[in-house]
Amino acid sequence: MIEEVEVVLQELRAVLGAVDPKASEALYRGVRSARRVIAAGMGRSGLVAKAFAQRLSHLGVDARAYDEITLPRIGKGDLLVAASGSGETPSTLLKVKLAREAGARVALVTARPKSSIGRLARLVVHIPAPSRVWRDQALVGSVQPGRSLFEQALLVYFDALVLRLMEEDGLEDDDVMARHSNLD
Repeated sequence: MIEEVEVVLQELRAVLGAVDPKASEALYRGVRSARRVIAAGMGRSGLVAKAFAQRLSHLGVDARAYDEITLPRIGKGDLLVAASGSGETPSTLLKVKLAREAGARVALVTARPKSSIGRLARLVVHIPAPSRVWRDQALVGSVQPGRSLFEQALLVYFDALVLRLMEEDGLEDDDVMARHSNLD
């Protein structure tokens, strides 16, 4: 199984190494300046988006997942970070439209920047993760099933963003864990 792990790691290095640093910097600044960050997505991308919101909250950022029952109204000053590999997920597209109508900024992290959501987002971070499902990719297809490469890269990308925020705020792991739920 070591060989398969190496293949996955090679694919992740290639994909994450191709992410535009300017787009990453813009997302970093967007998170930094937002009144509140709302993370949205469906399926496995949605699970990664929720993990991102949780980590941001551990840093002291007012961050929520889109489906929390206690989610306040979104509006001016807020940033909706949508995670959608295809950029076409109907429920995520609807959330993006509603967030824009309410005056919130929208960022999309996707494998398909020219998608419906990509055309609506103020900022698009392109994670060029090929998939057998999406035939319009520039890179050679992943050997992994479905959209696994995108979802893995999304998690690593968001964790790297959290790490940068943590480092720049001078936070240690103890600071972060002090905000972690103690009801687990």
